This record gives sequence, structure tokens and C-alpha cells, in this order.
Amino acid sequence: MFTSLFFIVVGALDIVRYALWIGFPLATVILLYARFGKSPPDYALSNFLWRMSMGFLAIIGGLLLVGVVATGSDIYFAYLVFQMLFVAGPALIACLVSAFLRPRKA
Repeated sequence: MFTSLFFIVVGALDIVRYALWIGFPLATVILLYARFGKSPPDYALSNFLWRMSMGFLAIIGGLLLVGVVATGSDIYFAYLVFQMLFVAGPALIACLVSAFLRPRKA
């Protein structure tokens, strides 16, 4: 059951891989601009992007952590973990940077 869920999530992420690779780093750039820019964008947009990044980080990061633990009992699970790291890696790095850029109300 868990292996099927992992395959479904990795497959779904693989379909939208390029959107993840562009979307979350772009959100990080917007959050950087919101934090350090002279005329930051709307607070609601920044807050939405930050919450979306944290949600992605929690869900996919948690699933990766569970996958690493599952690899301890089934070594063939490592392929799925590495595939997920490849697919979601750049987005996860951008989300980690975004974690420190929580928007502030002006």
C-alpha cells in the first residue's frame, strides 16, 4: 500500500517537474523581493507563496523522510527515494530558503 502511494506521488511530481523547478524558485525570488525590496509586493501574495512553500516542504519532505526510513527495511525503495529527490530537489531547496523569508506586514 505504501509503495503504491509513493509511486503515485513520485509519478505525479514527475509530470509537473518543470513547473516545480520554475514555480518554487520564482516564489523564493518574490519572497526575497518582499523582504528586501523598497516597494514590496502585496502582503497577501507573499503570505500565500510562503504558506504554499511550507506546505510543499512539509508534505514532500515528510514523505522523503518516511521513504528513507523505509529504505532501511527494503533496499529497493532507495530507487524511489532518489527519483523523488531528483524530481523535487530544486523545489525543496527553494522551499528551505523560503522558510527563512516569512513576510512581514508593512
